[in-house]
Amino acid sequence: MYLTRSNAVIGIYPQSKGGMTATVADVSLIAGTALQLAAQGVITCHNHPSGSLKASEADKQMAIKLKKVLSTHDINLLDNIILTKNSQTSY
Repeated sequence: MYLTRSNAVIGIYPQSKGGMTATVADVSLIAGTALQLAAQGVITCHNHPSGSLKASEADKQMAIKLKKVLSTHDINLLDNIILTKNSQTSY
């Protein structure tokens, strides 16, 4: 999700579509879309079909890398959300 400075939603754009066990989230595509939209904030969201709300090490590393890339353009990574069939969490 891409947002303005006042957190109004500019757009929601899927950046990855994975299989049953994994997907690849490309930080360059996420950041590139933010730049094209002149977004000031980004919220990522993905599902865990397993039902686990725990962020994996890959989830955490992607968030760290994305935050670093976005910050070089004064774009804030506001949240990372994990969805399951019955719940959600942010990290």
